[in-house]
Parts: sequence; structure tokens; C-alpha cells
Amino acid sequence: MILLDCGNRYLKAQFWQTDRLQASFAVSYHPGWMQRLDHWMQDLAASQCFLASVLDTVRQTELDQCLAQRFETAVTRFVSTARARGVTNGYRQPERLGVDRWMTLLAAREMAPGDCVVIDAGSAITLDLLRADGQHLGGAILPGFNTSIDHFKQIFKTIDFDAPAIAETRQPGCSTE
Repeated sequence: MILLDCGNRYLKAQFWQTDRLQASFAVSYHPGWMQRLDHWMQDLAASQCFLASVLDTVRQTELDQCLAQRFETAVTRFVSTARARGVTNGYRQPERLGVDRWMTLLAAREMAPGDCVVIDAGSAITLDLLRADGQHLGGAILPGFNTSIDHFKQIFKTIDFDAPAIAETRQPGCSTE
């Protein structure tokens, strides 16, 4: 099986066979990225693909077309839901929580028996609060170490960074807006 993590700047991939990691791959979204991914996959004996993606519509469409040609069966796409694997999403609109953040919350629930802070540092740094009972309390999103404020605002166009509610609360965020 192939696992794909499609972030804002990089696509990371792994090929697993008989419960063992066989190969890894990473590529930035510069011209030719799709061809490099296709080349990496061409000799892999994978019949399944699992995808977590925060790609924009254009790149996602390109990737979907590439994967449809490669895999006979549909690619399994992870999405954020209200509840899964003992975790309750704290967002008012659960589907609006980035799937990358949702996946890290599910993994944290499996790995940490108590309350925890889940931190993911990439193009953005996200912090999410997860109680021991699986309740997600919300979180925060900040520019990554190598991400300018302008690029950060381009990535997260739906966030109103001037909204008074952002500066006036000490509570973790429970919506992307």
C-alpha cells in the first residue's frame, strides 16, 4: 500500500508491504512534481493508496487524475469527521479541521493515554489540545519556521486574521474562520 501525506509545500509518500516500510519519497510542488511521483510509484507493487491532503483544488485534481490512472480501485481519502477512534472533534464544523490535524489527533489518542498537546510543525505550526477522554478542545495555527506571514495568509485564505474574536479570546480555536 502507498500512504500519501499532501501538505502545503511537500508531498510525502511511503510504500508498505507485508507490514514493513519498503520505500519513502518526498517532493516539493515545483514543476515536474507529478512526474517525479509517478516515476517513484511505477515499479511499486501497490494495489491500495491512502491519502491525507490539504492541497488546493488545482493540485488535488492533478493528483487525483494521476492516482486514478495508477490504481484500479478508488483511492481511500481520509477526511475530518465529528468522531473517530475514540476522538471527538472540537470544531463546530468538524470537516473544516484540516485532515492533517485530525490524523495527528487520532494518532495521539492511540499513543498517549492522558491529556496531551499535539504539535505538528510544517508550513504551519499547529497546536491541538486533546483530553484523556478523547475530547478535542480546539487549538491554534501559526506560521511555520520558514513560512512568511504573507505566504501563510495565502495558504489559509479562509482565516480572517483581523477578526476581533482572535485577539479577544484565551480559548483554543474551534473553527478555521
